[in-house]
Amino acid sequence: MQNKRIVLLAAVLLGICMGGHTVMALPAAGTSETAAASTAAEDKGFVHTETFSETHSMTGLFSECTEYFSSGNWDIQDSVLHIVYNVTQLRDDHISDFTVSLNGEPFYSQRVTDSKGEMQTSEITIPKEKIKEGVNELKVESYIRTYESMPCADDVSKANWLNISEDSSVSISYIPKVQTGSIANVYEQLTAIDALENVHSALFLPENPTDSELTAAAEIMTGISQNASIDYQNFCLERGTAIQEEDYHYGIYVGELYQLPGDIYDALSEDGRKAASEGAVLAYAKVYGKDLLVLTGSDTELLKKGGVMLGNPDYMDQMTGTSHPVEEGETVNMELSEQEEYLPLTDSGAYINGAFRQSVSFSVASSANKTLSSSSSVYLKVRYSENLDFERSLLTVYVNDIPVGSHKLSKEKANGDEAEFYIPADLEINGDFIVKAAFDLEIEDVWCTLRQEDNPWAYVSEESMMKMVLADDIPLLFDNYPAPFVKNGSMNQVLAVLPEKPSAADLEVLRGVCLTLGRYQKNNSGSIAVAQGAQAGDLKDRNLIVIGTWNENPLVAENNEKLYFKFDQEGILLSNSKMQITREAGSIMGTAQLLPSPYSSDKAALFITGASENGMLSAAKYLSDTDELWKISGDGYVSDTDNMSAYQFTKNKKTVIDTVDNLLDRKDVLMFVTASAVIMGVLLLGLIMVIVKHLRTSSRRKRRQRKLKEGGQDEEA
Repeated sequence: MQNKRIVLLAAVLLGICMGGHTVMALPAAGTSETAAASTAAEDKGFVHTETFSETHSMTGLFSECTEYFSSGNWDIQDSVLHIVYNVTQLRDDHISDFTVSLNGEPFYSQRVTDSKGEMQTSEITIPKEKIKEGVNELKVESYIRTYESMPCADDVSKANWLNISEDSSVSISYIPKVQTGSIANVYEQLTAIDALENVHSALFLPENPTDSELTAAAEIMTGISQNASIDYQNFCLERGTAIQEEDYHYGIYVGELYQLPGDIYDALSEDGRKAASEGAVLAYAKVYGKDLLVLTGSDTELLKKGGVMLGNPDYMDQMTGTSHPVEEGETVNMELSEQEEYLPLTDSGAYINGAFRQSVSFSVASSANKTLSSSSSVYLKVRYSENLDFERSLLTVYVNDIPVGSHKLSKEKANGDEAEFYIPADLEINGDFIVKAAFDLEIEDVWCTLRQEDNPWAYVSEESMMKMVLADDIPLLFDNYPAPFVKNGSMNQVLAVLPEKPSAADLEVLRGVCLTLGRYQKNNSGSIAVAQGAQAGDLKDRNLIVIGTWNENPLVAENNEKLYFKFDQEGILLSNSKMQITREAGSIMGTAQLLPSPYSSDKAALFITGASENGMLSAAKYLSDTDELWKISGDGYVSDTDNMSAYQFTKNKKTVIDTVDNLLDRKDVLMFVTASAVIMGVLLLGLIMVIVKHLRTSSRRKRRQRKLKEGGQDEEA
């Protein structure tokens, strides 16, 4: 009886304890430690926001604009579109509106109201189930009627306008669906949107990295940057004990085996340690609360090969295990493809509809180190509706928003029309570009007749293509950067030269430059290397990127007389023919200068330096972000924390791009040459006939005169 009371009392006490405290449950069967930790981290969620790329000025009765935003492998909690707009004060409230579509499917419409032309904001819930992983297309279509407008006259009025500000944005609240535990999973997560926009990914190096480790790091950074969808600039570079202290979730550790921290070495499997001691290995490890890819080994060449391997995403996606030995005979380079002469603009065609101007754009990939020749052309094969006002309907083609030609639409060719537009000689295009086909689909009396949504329409066939004729030897200017450091989508024999003992600022410049170069890389078949305190003998046959202040990198002082902006003996920037610099300003400025390599006649050298580290960093800022590149031009600039001044010191020797063969490839030139030849032939034939006739006439006249003269002499006799 006493025992029963004790048992009952114990049960009551246990019940009280369970009622006042949370009972921790074990993870379900099959749930890894990583997944459990990720779940705990995910509970707080994140917010991804993308603003519009530009302000859209929508004018006319019907108009539209398109923006894009990205989404990851997420559990989306909420998604909102913030449209910031202002509208004409003359709009008719009863019928003026705009409609928003996501990935081709409309989901929201509203009347537009006026606030005396001032900006106003609409918060629109985006159906989260319609958001797909990857790139999403957001389209806004407007219909703006002015108050008491006259029938058939409002169609061409400039008073019916709607402006959508670049401050408009898409915000997505989400919880990332993180998957780790294998090399492929961590590699994918390193470049995921949530990892980069929240600065959760980094590359880690030993405190005193070797040239081999830095070279592998450069290969990795260009490869990671190439694969990142957005926010590539947030991929960090750290060294030493920062791997333990910084709040990173994912990373890559690069280090020779003898430099490997004990905690990381202990986290490797036996097979991983063996592969590292015999050569090199890429392995997954959970260390310091982070999911790491560890690239280590005793063979420096294989270590660098591992860095190249990390720039091949298709190859990396196949590594579903936790360890991969880097082997000497292993093929890790992506297949190198030549630039095709004819590139299709669209794989499946492009359909547009609606009255007035409607357009569709196509992205064309091209080499950053070559210029588009005037022998290049845009060939469009199109169809369009037959109810157009063909006196006013046109097709106009733009390359990077610059018009290159127009084609008049006709009823006879509505079911199959074609046009070819050649690139103007003064349109200097290098690298990727945008081709836009704009249709002016004018119809008669659009106010007076019922407008059908799919009428009028136009269709760009998949047979449309871009003829690419490219020219080498573009000028050595920042206008053409990243050429010549990127060629045909590959790193072009690049060597980054750091001081013998690089500072944190030097590594930050290296990080920014590598990540930006990587955005223009299309394969990992090229070469980029890093050397600390390189000698002149190491610099031949390389395109150089020299990093370091005047007093830290000897190559800067060694080539001081060749620089456009020179330093004095105290390392202060001096004035030149382009710019007067005070001594005070010269002591804090940075500079970037692009010039022929002093060590190879056919290579280039980029000097990123300054009187101070802060000055050097201010100059590197413009080379470390694709959004900043457009601000620089010429072949040399100076900057401080607030201002930048760019100049061109060398004469721009324009290359003659079009050879005779290329010119004869152009139909218009060939027709002109043929017509000219025919005309010249006819003229020449006519001239010959005139000359022959003249000679015959002259000969007959002389014979007649001779006969007359002879006859006169006989009579006298």
